[in-house]
Parts: sequence; C-alpha cells; structure tokens
Amino acid sequence: MTNKSNELDVKLLDMVRRELQELNKYLLTDSPPSAKEGIGLYNGLSGLCLYLYQNYKISNDEEILVQLYSHLDRLLDNIDRREYINGSFSSGMAGCSWMMKFLSENDIIEELESDLIEEINLVLFNNMKQELLDGNIDQLNGAIGIARYFLKAEKYDFVEMTVLHLKSISITNDEETKWLSENWINKENYYNFSLAHGTTGIIQFLHQCYLQNILKDECENLIMGGVKFLLSNIQDYSKGDSFFPNSIKAIDYRKSQNAFQFSRMAWCYGDLGIFYTLFNLAPLISSIDLKKIAIEGFLKLSERIRPESTLLVDPGFCHGTAGVSYLFLKMWLATGEKKFKETAEFWLWKTLKYKKNNEYIFLTGNFENRAFKGSRAFLDGACGVAMIYLAFLDTSDTRWDECVLLN
Repeated sequence: MTNKSNELDVKLLDMVRRELQELNKYLLTDSPPSAKEGIGLYNGLSGLCLYLYQNYKISNDEEILVQLYSHLDRLLDNIDRREYINGSFSSGMAGCSWMMKFLSENDIIEELESDLIEEINLVLFNNMKQELLDGNIDQLNGAIGIARYFLKAEKYDFVEMTVLHLKSISITNDEETKWLSENWINKENYYNFSLAHGTTGIIQFLHQCYLQNILKDECENLIMGGVKFLLSNIQDYSKGDSFFPNSIKAIDYRKSQNAFQFSRMAWCYGDLGIFYTLFNLAPLISSIDLKKIAIEGFLKLSERIRPESTLLVDPGFCHGTAGVSYLFLKMWLATGEKKFKETAEFWLWKTLKYKKNNEYIFLTGNFENRAFKGSRAFLDGACGVAMIYLAFLDTSDTRWDECVLLN
C-alpha cells in the first residue's frame, strides 16, 4: 500500500504532528507506566510497545527505539515474575505474545527462546481449552482471543480446536448461523452482533482461519451463515440512524421481525465494524454484493454526525472518535471514495479537540461502573489515540490493526 497521507488535509496533519509530540511526552517522559499496569495489549505495556514500534518505523528516531527496548525489558520482567498475568488477548499473555510475535516478524526483536515459547504455548492452550469448556468464546477475553495468538504463531492444530468448537455450538436455521452469548449479570442468552464481542468478530476470526487454509470448508459454511444472519437483520435506517442492533435476547429473536434497536457509532459495537467486516468478506462471497452493501452503508454513516446519533463522548479507539476516524480512513484507502476521506478528517479534528487542560479524558470501565478519567491504554486511552495519529501520518502500513480485528 502506498502512502496516501499527502492527499489529506495539510493543516490537519500539521496539528497531528504537534499533538503527537505532546502525547509522546505524556506516554514516555512523564511518569512512565509502572509494572502494576500489567502486560496487556489493550491496557498495558504490550500496547505501548506496539505503539513505540510503529512510531519508530515511521520516524526512524533512535530514541524511540531505545524506549521500546526499555519497555520490552520491563514487560519481560513482569512475565518472569508471573505478575498481573492471565491468558486473555486484551489484558494477558495471548495479546502480549501476539505483540512479541509481530515485532519478531518485523525484525525488531528475536524470537523468544524455544523453551519459553513452548511453556507459554502450553499454558495458553490449557487456558483456551478451559475457556471453551466454560463457554467463553469471547475474542477479547476468552477462547477466540487466545486462538488469535495461535494463528499468529502458526499453531494451526490449536486453532482447529476452536473452529470445530464454534461449529459444534453454532445455531443454524433458515440459512442463518449465529452464536449465543450469556449476559454475565442476569445469565440470559442473547445474540450479539458486535465486532468486539459478537457474531461479526467471530466471522472475522473464521475468515482469518480460512485465509490460512484452516478447515476451509467449515469456515466458509460458518461465515456464509453468519453473513446471512447479519443481513437478515438490517433495520430501517430512517427509524433511528442504525442499520444493525447491538444484541437481541435469544427468546425474543425473530428473523427480520425484531423491534428496532439503536446502536452507537464505534469500533466495538454498531454499524461501522459490521460493514467493514462485510466489505472484507466480498472476495469470498460472490453470491452477494457485499462490497456494494458495505460502501452504501458507510456513505450513509458518513452523514451521521449529531452527538445524540453517534453517542461519541470521548476520543478513544474503542468507542470514541479516534476509532471512527480510523475506520473511515481504512475505507478510503480501500476504495478511494472522497467522502470517506472527508469523514475520516472530520472525526480526527473532533479527536484533537477533545484535549482539555493538556489532557485527554476517556470513558473507561464496564457498563455498570463507568467514569471519565485519564488513561494511557491502547484500547480506550492515549496510546490508541497516538496510534491513530501515526496511521494518518503514514498510511502505507496498517498491518498492526490485525490486533483489533481490522486487517
């Protein structure tokens, strides 16, 4: 992919460069992350290391490289002490191992010693098996998240176990395929549509398996059924600015006949992640014009800018303006559609304007206990915002976004 940043608003990019310098001071100079922030890719040291790699790749600043190695040393110390470690992709060993594998693929670090890799893989494999037994297939915090690392590590026999499990628990009828999720509070079963935690993310994972020739027939059938599930639940957008619901209780589900449900504009939940996934599936599914459906959806969503329509209240990647701007940037790079470039720029300006009193404030925490506060995290903090700024300054390599289900 060639760098198309020179086609973006020059004034905007100048602002981004200046802001990135300030963010680097915040992320690296003033009170650097402590060991207690953990090893997480989405919320700890691994996410910062991924950002430092991308920053160094673009800037060739040797000081950034020194910082990267320093933080990698701190990360390895945490692993050696076995502190703050779990198996998840978001905050634990799976995401950390994915990041280190990514850096080794790009010749920044050498592979870990084989004995250590085998130990990590065994622990993660056992974690993955337990998550499958417990019914936790979540791609951020459950079995699929661990399988995503095994995809990167080319441990395909481990990945096959997850694919076959997804096949065994899938619900297929009327050509639709879907998977149940459980509400962790009231234990009710529901169908989740999201990229971060639901059917869309499962389809994206299966697509990656398909592309790496892992149980291709099984993956293709599950993907096709999942796509039909999504498409059969497209809503009348004129009723409330949302094409897809967030989730529907299993006992209430009626194909194409569910009550209208409003969803947010974000990476994690809502229309953007779903349409982007459908766009990427177009080469696999020739019987449906998914590219046309996705482009038309994004064009309509480019007009969705009112705060009460978007529910955007912070600059973060997960559910904030940085993630929205990046998804439109990706669609512009893929299609050349001018409207997508303009919308990406619009939301990036909004991201810059969120800074107040020399700080960004993010809405963090779960739905029951959320608060606005400063954060250095990748997924919903300053590290993720900085990563998106880098992406606009150099659009030529977005391979890192595999870790957020977009590559």
